[in-house]
Amino acid sequence: MKPTIYSNFLIVVFFVLSGCGFYHQDNDIVLLSESEKVVNLDLEGDQNLVFAINVNSSKDGKDENTGVFPQVFVSPKLNMVVTADDTPGMIDVPHLTDNFANNSLSLPHYSTDSVITSSIPKIDKDTITYNFTVRTNLRSGSLGEREFVAKKESSSNLDEGKYCLFFVEKDLEDNSSELHSDIFEFCDSMIKDIAAEFVPECVPDESGINNDIDNRCDVDDNDAYVILYYDFKEDPEVAGYVSSNDLFDNPQNDIVVHKDIIYMNRQKFLKDDNVNEDDRLRLNKQTLAHEYHHLLSYHKTQRFNGHRYFDTWIEEGLAEAAAHKMTDNDGNDYQTHRIEKFSDDDFRDGSAALIGWGTDFSDLEYSYVYLFFQYLKIHSSSLIFKKIHNQFDTNYKAIESVLLAENSCFVDFQDILASFHIATYLNLKHSGECSDKYGFKSDLIGEAIMKKRETVVDNTNKLVAPGSAVIVHFPLNYDAQDFIPRNSGNSMRFYRVK
Repeated sequence: MKPTIYSNFLIVVFFVLSGCGFYHQDNDIVLLSESEKVVNLDLEGDQNLVFAINVNSSKDGKDENTGVFPQVFVSPKLNMVVTADDTPGMIDVPHLTDNFANNSLSLPHYSTDSVITSSIPKIDKDTITYNFTVRTNLRSGSLGEREFVAKKESSSNLDEGKYCLFFVEKDLEDNSSELHSDIFEFCDSMIKDIAAEFVPECVPDESGINNDIDNRCDVDDNDAYVILYYDFKEDPEVAGYVSSNDLFDNPQNDIVVHKDIIYMNRQKFLKDDNVNEDDRLRLNKQTLAHEYHHLLSYHKTQRFNGHRYFDTWIEEGLAEAAAHKMTDNDGNDYQTHRIEKFSDDDFRDGSAALIGWGTDFSDLEYSYVYLFFQYLKIHSSSLIFKKIHNQFDTNYKAIESVLLAENSCFVDFQDILASFHIATYLNLKHSGECSDKYGFKSDLIGEAIMKKRETVVDNTNKLVAPGSAVIVHFPLNYDAQDFIPRNSGNSMRFYRVK
């Protein structure tokens, strides 16, 4: 899409997307002059754009300033382009993952011969009730014991979900029965489909009688994953979580669970007159897929390979890619509630980051990693997520090494992220050599994020978070190719697009 050129003012688009090109390799920080931070691109059309990207790839990266832009606009305020959608969408919530061991100095210890775990009762399809210890406050880590009741599938077609044990907290009103068939469908088919794309070792073996799950993916060896629905009274905004601590014998844990459990917030999925019914059901399935991926990932990265977690933004991006598979299953083209976040003004002010999430995850950040990981798949193959899991890097190098091996059009991680930013604004579809990396090819996600735009007046915030970008569309009386940054942060890079 060719942007409109305005002759008397500057248009700034604030993207908070993935952008993390310059990286601190081997902890060496290279100080560059302002002119060395500039990259020239000559693309089809009269673009006259500058993409200012904070390319710091460290999970501990900081916000950096773009410096002063030329005074070529009339007002002290700039016009900020946003995508606009007046239709109220589903209330979005992050799917938090319980990554408490992320900063620990040593890995948790797993032992199948542990005296502790051998004393824990195993649950199976004959279990009717069970007392599970759950988190009553996710932020503080407070624990509480609750009694849960098993739910069974009445349909003979799904064999009771096959790969899951589904429980709801006892004595809670259960008006979510219409969710049950979706849950059992997920447990019957999507368990296999997601595992096949991300961690194939965890695809259940259906060649025998018992539909075995490899014990590397099934910590309590009961050939099933446990799904618990209870009310997150202290964390109503959270849709679901998993805890990697459940998989290990760790003396630092308050309790040894030794089970593969997905925890779901029952209240998020109850009938609500203010929430579209299809959206509610879809969010339930997408959350299940998202959290299931975390279980697979924790098994793969720690119990298989014995290394640390992926950086949070990568782990969450992979989980969002798993959630995307549920949209494919529903016949939808993308996660609508994620794409709709492009209409959020806060999304454009540079405050959200692709990289360096910290502890307060926002739904804006989830939307960005969702889009970025779809971009990766569009420019590689369906094998990319499996390949990311199969290598041992846990930071940006995991993505760089895999994508460069699959697509020779990309040079390095900075190029991947800069191309991604340009794609989210221009969505170029040219078939020339490598030029389609500046778009989403024929995928409808590219059309969706370009569909609705309007110009609104906002302040000139130029502080950019790691992985974010400010996109400046200069007026006709100024040539973007003449732009040189002034007093910009060391991790800022400026792509001048002719």
